[in-house]
Amino acid sequence: MKIQYPTPLQKGDKIAVTAISSGVERPLHILLEEAKSNMESLGYQVELAETVWTEEKARSATKEKRAKEFMDLYMDPTVKAIIPPWGGQFSLEIFPLLDWEKIKKMPPKWILGYSDISTMNFVYTTITGNASAHGINFVEMSAPTLDETSSGWERVLTANQKEIVTQQSSSKFQSSWEKVFKNPATGFYLDSQTEWKSLNTKETFSGRLLGGVINTLQKVHHLIKWKIT
Repeated sequence: MKIQYPTPLQKGDKIAVTAISSGVERPLHILLEEAKSNMESLGYQVELAETVWTEEKARSATKEKRAKEFMDLYMDPTVKAIIPPWGGQFSLEIFPLLDWEKIKKMPPKWILGYSDISTMNFVYTTITGNASAHGINFVEMSAPTLDETSSGWERVLTANQKEIVTQQSSSKFQSSWEKVFKNPATGFYLDSQTEWKSLNTKETFSGRLLGGVINTLQKVHHLIKWKIT
Protein backbone atom coordinates (compact mmCIF):
# COMPACT_ATOMS: atom_id res chain seq x y z
CA MET A 1 0.00 0.00 0.00
CA LYS A 2 1.29 3.44 -0.92
CA ILE A 3 1.16 5.76 2.07
CA GLN A 4 -0.06 9.32 1.50
CA TYR A 5 1.12 12.00 3.89
CA PRO A 6 -0.92 15.06 4.87
CA THR A 7 0.32 18.54 4.11
CA PRO A 8 2.65 19.56 6.96
CA LEU A 9 0.88 21.43 9.74
CA GLN A 10 1.74 25.14 9.84
CA LYS A 11 1.28 27.94 12.33
CA GLY A 12 -2.16 29.45 11.86
CA ASP A 13 -3.72 26.13 10.80
CA LYS A 14 -6.93 24.95 12.43
CA ILE A 15 -6.91 21.83 14.62
CA ALA A 16 -10.28 20.26 15.42
CA VAL A 17 -11.00 18.32 18.60
CA THR A 18 -13.82 15.77 18.42
CA ALA A 19 -14.58 12.95 20.85
CA ILE A 20 -14.92 9.86 18.66
CA SER A 21 -14.82 7.67 21.77
CA SER A 22 -15.04 9.19 25.27
CA GLY A 23 -15.78 12.82 26.03
CA VAL A 24 -14.64 14.87 29.00
CA GLU A 25 -16.74 15.12 32.16
CA ARG A 26 -17.48 18.57 33.56
CA PRO A 27 -15.00 18.41 36.50
CA LEU A 28 -12.19 17.91 33.96
CA HIS A 29 -13.19 20.62 31.46
CA ILE A 30 -10.13 22.50 32.67
CA LEU A 31 -8.07 20.05 30.60
CA LEU A 32 -9.80 21.17 27.40
CA GLU A 33 -9.60 24.84 28.27
CA GLU A 34 -5.91 24.77 29.22
CA ALA A 35 -4.98 22.62 26.22
CA LYS A 36 -6.78 25.01 23.88
CA SER A 37 -4.98 27.97 25.43
CA ASN A 38 -1.58 26.25 25.15
CA MET A 39 -2.16 25.24 21.54
CA GLU A 40 -3.24 28.74 20.61
CA SER A 41 -0.09 30.10 22.25
CA LEU A 42 1.87 27.87 19.86
CA GLY A 43 0.16 29.63 16.97
CA TYR A 44 -2.62 27.21 16.02
CA GLN A 45 -6.35 27.75 15.79
CA VAL A 46 -8.38 25.26 17.85
CA GLU A 47 -12.00 24.23 17.37
CA LEU A 48 -13.50 22.30 20.27
CA ALA A 49 -16.49 20.40 18.86
CA GLU A 50 -19.68 19.70 20.78
CA THR A 51 -18.96 16.08 21.73
CA VAL A 52 -15.83 16.86 23.74
CA TRP A 53 -17.85 18.49 26.54
CA THR A 54 -20.11 15.53 27.35
CA GLU A 55 -19.67 11.99 28.66
CA GLU A 56 -22.17 9.25 29.55
CA LYS A 57 -21.52 5.55 30.02
CA ALA A 58 -18.00 5.80 28.55
CA ARG A 59 -19.25 7.54 25.39
CA SER A 60 -19.21 11.22 24.51
CA ALA A 61 -22.47 10.94 22.55
CA THR A 62 -24.44 8.52 20.41
CA LYS A 63 -22.44 6.76 17.71
CA GLU A 64 -24.46 8.60 15.07
CA LYS A 65 -23.57 12.00 16.51
CA ARG A 66 -19.90 11.08 16.89
CA ALA A 67 -19.73 9.81 13.31
CA LYS A 68 -21.45 12.90 11.88
CA GLU A 69 -19.24 15.29 13.80
CA PHE A 70 -16.09 13.51 12.65
CA MET A 71 -17.27 13.51 9.02
CA ASP A 72 -18.21 17.21 9.16
CA LEU A 73 -14.77 18.12 10.47
CA TYR A 74 -12.93 15.86 8.04
CA MET A 75 -14.84 17.36 5.11
CA ASP A 76 -14.10 20.89 6.31
CA PRO A 77 -11.17 22.17 4.18
CA THR A 78 -10.17 24.65 6.90
CA VAL A 79 -9.45 21.80 9.36
CA LYS A 80 -5.89 20.56 8.88
CA ALA A 81 -5.65 18.02 11.73
CA ILE A 82 -7.97 16.15 14.09
CA ILE A 83 -6.88 15.41 17.66
CA PRO A 84 -9.47 13.70 19.90
CA PRO A 85 -9.46 14.66 23.60
CA TRP A 86 -8.49 11.12 24.63
CA GLY A 87 -9.37 7.49 24.10
CA GLY A 88 -12.02 5.26 25.64
CA GLN A 89 -13.50 2.01 24.37
CA PHE A 90 -16.06 2.74 21.68
CA SER A 91 -14.48 4.43 18.67
CA LEU A 92 -15.11 1.18 16.77
CA GLU A 93 -18.87 1.90 16.90
CA ILE A 94 -18.57 4.75 14.41
CA PHE A 95 -16.47 3.03 11.73
CA PRO A 96 -19.42 1.49 9.80
CA LEU A 97 -21.16 4.89 9.87
CA LEU A 98 -18.33 6.84 8.25
CA ASP A 99 -18.38 7.49 4.52
CA TRP A 100 -14.98 6.06 3.68
CA GLU A 101 -15.33 6.77 -0.03
CA LYS A 102 -15.76 10.48 0.71
CA ILE A 103 -12.81 10.38 3.11
CA LYS A 104 -10.61 8.78 0.44
CA LYS A 105 -11.42 11.59 -1.99
CA MET A 106 -10.37 14.31 0.46
CA PRO A 107 -6.76 15.44 0.94
CA PRO A 108 -5.30 13.41 3.82
CA LYS A 109 -5.44 14.92 7.30
CA TRP A 110 -3.43 14.06 10.36
CA ILE A 111 -5.27 12.20 13.12
CA LEU A 112 -3.23 12.16 16.32
CA GLY A 113 -3.73 10.21 19.54
CA TYR A 114 -3.19 7.04 21.50
CA SER A 115 -5.20 4.52 23.53
CA ASP A 116 -8.52 3.94 21.71
CA ILE A 117 -7.54 6.61 19.17
CA SER A 118 -4.97 4.11 17.91
CA THR A 119 -7.96 1.98 16.87
CA MET A 120 -9.20 4.82 14.67
CA ASN A 121 -5.70 5.44 13.30
CA PHE A 122 -5.24 1.78 12.41
CA VAL A 123 -8.56 1.63 10.54
CA TYR A 124 -8.07 5.05 8.92
CA THR A 125 -4.60 4.22 7.58
CA THR A 126 -5.53 0.69 6.54
CA ILE A 127 -8.60 1.74 4.55
CA THR A 128 -7.40 5.03 3.05
CA GLY A 129 -3.62 4.66 2.86
CA ASN A 130 -3.30 7.99 4.70
CA ALA A 131 -0.61 8.27 7.36
CA SER A 132 -1.73 8.79 10.96
CA ALA A 133 0.24 9.63 14.09
CA HIS A 134 0.52 7.79 17.40
CA GLY A 135 1.16 10.46 20.01
CA ILE A 136 -0.36 12.38 22.89
CA ASN A 137 -4.05 13.13 23.06
CA PHE A 138 -5.40 16.68 23.16
CA VAL A 139 -5.98 16.82 26.93
CA GLU A 140 -2.30 16.10 27.60
CA MET A 141 -1.50 19.38 25.89
CA SER A 142 -2.99 21.07 28.97
CA ALA A 143 0.36 20.66 30.76
CA PRO A 144 2.36 23.88 31.37
CA THR A 145 5.32 22.17 29.68
CA LEU A 146 5.64 18.91 27.78
CA ASP A 147 8.42 16.39 28.20
CA GLU A 148 10.67 15.72 25.21
CA THR A 149 8.79 12.60 24.10
CA SER A 150 5.32 14.16 24.36
CA SER A 151 6.34 17.33 22.55
CA GLY A 152 7.44 15.22 19.58
CA TRP A 153 3.90 15.37 18.17
CA GLU A 154 4.63 18.76 16.63
CA ARG A 155 7.89 17.63 14.97
CA VAL A 156 6.01 14.83 13.24
CA LEU A 157 2.94 16.79 12.12
CA THR A 158 4.98 19.74 10.82
CA ALA A 159 7.62 17.65 9.03
CA ASN A 160 8.01 18.23 5.30
CA GLN A 161 7.75 15.46 2.73
CA LYS A 162 10.82 13.18 2.82
CA GLU A 163 12.12 14.91 5.95
CA ILE A 164 13.54 12.41 8.44
CA VAL A 165 12.15 12.55 11.97
CA THR A 166 14.19 10.49 14.41
CA GLN A 167 12.31 9.14 17.41
CA GLN A 168 13.50 7.35 20.50
CA SER A 169 11.93 5.93 23.62
CA SER A 170 11.36 8.08 26.69
CA SER A 171 13.84 8.02 29.55
CA LYS A 172 11.00 7.67 32.06
CA PHE A 173 7.29 6.76 32.06
CA GLN A 174 4.28 7.33 34.29
CA SER A 175 3.42 4.33 36.46
CA SER A 176 -0.03 5.50 37.59
CA TRP A 177 -2.77 7.97 36.60
CA GLU A 178 -3.61 8.77 40.24
CA LYS A 179 -1.58 12.00 40.51
CA VAL A 180 -2.75 13.17 37.10
CA PHE A 181 -6.42 13.10 38.05
CA LYS A 182 -5.73 14.61 41.46
CA ASN A 183 -3.77 17.44 39.83
CA PRO A 184 -5.39 18.09 36.42
CA ALA A 185 -3.60 20.13 33.75
CA THR A 186 -0.17 19.60 35.32
CA GLY A 187 1.16 17.03 32.87
CA PHE A 188 2.51 13.51 33.16
CA TYR A 189 4.22 12.33 36.36
CA LEU A 190 7.24 10.51 34.95
CA ASP A 191 8.37 8.48 37.93
CA SER A 192 9.68 5.19 36.53
CA GLN A 193 12.68 4.34 34.38
CA THR A 194 11.85 3.18 30.86
CA GLU A 195 13.22 -0.28 30.14
CA TRP A 196 13.03 -2.33 26.97
CA LYS A 197 12.65 -6.09 27.37
CA SER A 198 12.73 -8.82 24.76
CA LEU A 199 11.18 -12.24 25.13
CA ASN A 200 13.51 -13.63 22.46
CA THR A 201 16.80 -12.68 20.88
CA LYS A 202 17.35 -9.15 19.64
CA GLU A 203 15.97 -8.62 16.14
CA THR A 204 16.42 -5.86 13.58
CA PHE A 205 13.62 -4.90 11.23
CA SER A 206 12.48 -2.06 8.99
CA GLY A 207 9.27 -0.92 7.34
CA ARG A 208 6.03 0.77 8.28
CA LEU A 209 4.64 0.31 11.77
CA LEU A 210 0.91 -0.12 12.38
CA GLY A 211 -0.44 -1.06 15.75
CA GLY A 212 -2.47 0.06 18.73
CA VAL A 213 -4.48 -1.22 21.65
CA ILE A 214 -4.88 -4.96 21.14
CA ASN A 215 -8.20 -5.41 22.96
CA THR A 216 -9.91 -2.99 20.56
CA LEU A 217 -8.00 -3.85 17.41
CA GLN A 218 -9.05 -7.48 17.65
CA LYS A 219 -12.68 -6.35 17.38
CA VAL A 220 -12.39 -4.30 14.19
CA HIS A 221 -11.15 -6.87 11.67
CA HIS A 222 -14.62 -7.87 10.54
CA LEU A 223 -15.54 -4.19 10.09
CA ILE A 224 -12.68 -3.29 7.75
CA LYS A 225 -11.60 -6.43 5.88
CA TRP A 226 -13.95 -5.67 2.98
CA LYS A 227 -12.75 -2.05 2.70
CA ILE A 228 -8.99 -2.57 2.59
CA THR A 229 -7.55 -1.01 -0.56
